[in-house]
Amino acid sequence: DGRATFVSAAASVGTYSATTGTWTLGTLNNAQTATLDMVVRFDGPGQVTNAATITATTPDPNTANNRSSLAIPSQIADLSLAKSVSDAAPGVGTSVTFTVTLANAGPNAATGVQVGDPLPAGLALLSQSTSQGNYNPATGIWNLGTVASGQLATLTLVTRVDAVGAVANTAQVVASDQFDPNSTPNNSNPGENDQARVVLSPRSADLSLSKGVNIANPNIGDSIVFSLRVSNAGPAAATGTQVD
Repeated sequence: DGRATFVSAAASVGTYSATTGTWTLGTLNNAQTATLDMVVRFDGPGQVTNAATITATTPDPNTANNRSSLAIPSQIADLSLAKSVSDAAPGVGTSVTFTVTLANAGPNAATGVQVGDPLPAGLALLSQSTSQGNYNPATGIWNLGTVASGQLATLTLVTRVDAVGAVANTAQVVASDQFDPNSTPNNSNPGENDQARVVLSPRSADLSLSKGVNIANPNIGDSIVFSLRVSNAGPAAATGTQVD
């Protein structure tokens, strides 16, 4: 089968040729049993079918039991990611919460599951929590281990917005032992469902201050008026504004 690669074989009687796929036993005595153990690497995905047929020069009165086959399906775990943010247009210096949800639609459990979610520049991690496994802030890797079929797992990251300008935060599946039929771990294709991305557009307000005086060169005893002008060029409203 094209989904399996031969590794080795051990026969109790005769020899096995990996080139021809033939096990040559020679003479098999009455009531004698012989065995062949084959080691193959399962390359998948899909189902591997292995069939064998026995023949001999001596007539066989019952050929109905001279063929045996075995079909082995590969394990499949359909993983998908979703990501949300508490505020997509936060103010600089405020905190936002990212929630990453991983789902396994099965049909098999997924083992060795890892999700990469490193924080981009402009975000500072304040706290973290997981429903399963652990998150390493240094690497941005969420180690989940085994995720059962039908199970959901969540990662929550509370961050502080430290920069003005759009910030993209992306999470993606980077490891899983099982075949995923519609995504590729650690890929760069945002169209596949093993990747989830949100974009923050932090609010900014371009403030300017100017000052004038009604008499630029007053005499002693003159009353002068200082005028302050504050302007906001946006694009967002400026909250908590004060001039010292």
